[in-house]
Amino acid sequence: MTCINVYTRSTTGPIPLDGDRQRSERACAACRAAKCKCISLTPTALRCTRCERLERECNFLPSNRHGRPRRLPKSFPASKGSDSTQDSPAPSSDSANTSANAGDHHSIFEPDIEGCPADFLETVALCDFNALHEGPSQQFADLATLATLATQYQQHVHPFVSILPTNYVALLALLKSAPDTLVAAVRCITFPDPTRLPNPILRPTLSDIQAGVLLVHVHYGHGDPDTARLLLQTISRHLLDLEWHQIDAACATPALAEDELESIRRVWWECWALEAKLSITTGTRDLILGVPFSVNCPKALGYDDDVRTHAHSRPC
Repeated sequence: MTCINVYTRSTTGPIPLDGDRQRSERACAACRAAKCKCISLTPTALRCTRCERLERECNFLPSNRHGRPRRLPKSFPASKGSDSTQDSPAPSSDSANTSANAGDHHSIFEPDIEGCPADFLETVALCDFNALHEGPSQQFADLATLATLATQYQQHVHPFVSILPTNYVALLALLKSAPDTLVAAVRCITFPDPTRLPNPILRPTLSDIQAGVLLVHVHYGHGDPDTARLLLQTISRHLLDLEWHQIDAACATPALAEDELESIRRVWWECWALEAKLSITTGTRDLILGVPFSVNCPKALGYDDDVRTHAHSRPC
């Protein structure tokens, strides 16, 4: 079998380190006008194959696209052309905050690639690890009031970890009355700082369990899946000890308000999903929450009442 190598018109030679690539002449005028692919059998051919076949004049035209700067190896010092970027003025604080609040969010922190499996983030990501990485700085976090903290949490965290109240007024009221453990966890996940990662002793209370869920995301996002798994195990045992896995069972005697029931449902389903996902990434199969349960789906998911009640409930 004979293979024919197809060449472009010409190729670029060596270029200086601080120079730009010059794109080769990719097409002739006739092929460009006809919107056809312009090829030649040899790089030194005077006419392309189409013009040769049609016996037409062949004039190659330069590319309309600009060349890219040459990429340097990481160990190579910056060239003179890149020194100009260092002299450019730094963006103002107003523009930095604007870009942080309105930046593109991809799929809660940028994780340590060495500490977190990359394929996990691409398939069953705990949450959007890039979103909060672009949030306000820790210096701003030290000056933030509870109102600012609630605002930033709603913008950067709540779309990915929906265990706290959706309404801003309710969220602010919760932060004002919440213990320090929950407030510190909200502050930690909203204003990332790898030098200050709390790992508190969690009590079997709703606020401590909510704080623990947030810290699971924090530690995993900073490349510490082992601490995240241990925190989740503590939370899961508290959920079973409190019998919250049967919170919506027919035999249960609910003595809680509907708002608190909804918060428990959110926490349960978040922990149930986190345990399954972390078991995949860490290679463990000891699922504490892998027991029969009867917990309705949270209303925030938008299911009908019949689906919420029966789709994920199991008899007690």
